[in-house]
Amino acid sequence: MKRFLLVIAVLLFILPFSCTAYAETSDVTEQPQLPPLPDKLLETADFVQQLCSLNHDYATANGASKAAFKDRVMDFLLMQFRAAIGEECVGGDNDDSAVNKFYVSQDQIAGYNIEAKLDVENTDECVVIGAHYDALGAGAVDNATGVAVLLQAAQTLARQRDKLPFDVYFVAFDCEEDMSYGYFLGSEKFITHLSERHVYLDDIAVMFNVDCIAVGDLYLMCENKRTDLADLICSQSEQISEKPYAQGVNADMDVYDYGYYESIQNSDHTSFRRKGVPTALLFAGSYNLLGYMDGSDNVNSVYDTFENLVKSNPDYVQRISAVSDIICNTLLDENFADVAHNARSQLVDNDLLYNRWWPSLVVLGVLVILAVFTWLYHRKLQKKALLGHGEVKQNAVFEKPQADDIFRFDGAEKQQDKPQDNADDSKPDIDDIFTFKK
Repeated sequence: MKRFLLVIAVLLFILPFSCTAYAETSDVTEQPQLPPLPDKLLETADFVQQLCSLNHDYATANGASKAAFKDRVMDFLLMQFRAAIGEECVGGDNDDSAVNKFYVSQDQIAGYNIEAKLDVENTDECVVIGAHYDALGAGAVDNATGVAVLLQAAQTLARQRDKLPFDVYFVAFDCEEDMSYGYFLGSEKFITHLSERHVYLDDIAVMFNVDCIAVGDLYLMCENKRTDLADLICSQSEQISEKPYAQGVNADMDVYDYGYYESIQNSDHTSFRRKGVPTALLFAGSYNLLGYMDGSDNVNSVYDTFENLVKSNPDYVQRISAVSDIICNTLLDENFADVAHNARSQLVDNDLLYNRWWPSLVVLGVLVILAVFTWLYHRKLQKKALLGHGEVKQNAVFEKPQADDIFRFDGAEKQQDKPQDNADDSKPDIDDIFTFKK
């Protein structure tokens, strides 16, 4: 019995230390061992590869390490923007203005937009250039290559700031992919917090969005019709063409309040376009009725990896540079300010052109036209009846005149004085009609 009690006492003494050691070991193992971040701007291929690696680590992590990898992605993007355009455009280590933190629904899940701004003198207007950095998996095509365009454009325009007509915001959006909490939360939150930047919707001239540009033909979407903005952008390069008009239209799937639905509305520019801001989406693929992306089996999946990107398009770096040049050359074009100022007037008027009352209005218009033509045809039939043969008349318009209503006889007074003995006496004498020479 004494031995049994001794064993129990030893176990009670050792057990707390064992649990503490296990807990400490568990906490340590959950913390990721992260390599140092680059403090200089990476070459495009290296940037895409490293962002894909960080996205993959974040997507596959769990527990406490997931938040750590999220911070890692943000730190990486911040350092790359600072290396590209300078500390004063992005913010220092203690400046929270570079990271716009927001919360998702009631779950209080945090999202983070990474922002940088080029200030231009003597203007209150701005242009927003955006690309989402969140991904489902590594996100090589969707959308590490889009963020690479954003970074290249920031580097180019920062060196030609004096030629820009407007301020420029560069925004790497978070929470574009996760639709369980709503649509395009990162871009929606950017608009919601505009007043904190002393910017208003009317101050945004154009929003450029870059999404999935690496594989397939290069396309541009502005409106569901031809616009001056689209013409100006397409004039910057022969590599890009505007999407076919009126493709993929389905009013029954109008989930974004455009007045019509197209699959290429599934990106961050939609948040701006719904608020009446002119937008330009640059994307790649094979545009058709139901979709637009080549390799759609890889996009939004664990197969959207850096290795598969290289296999799909070995010249993806040249594509990134081409898209960046198109955006930069458009902003630096001497006609851009005028075109941007007129862009709002060329937006599709959803309330008018795509209103759900249109079918009823069309039917009403057709009925009115038919009624007018029926009335005119009836008038035409009436005229034909009046000018035609009497037997076709349905009612008497003219009565047959009597002879007395047409002719007047000289002996009319004498006829009145004669006694009317019989019917033949009422006939005029021949002397009343004719005068004979003797």
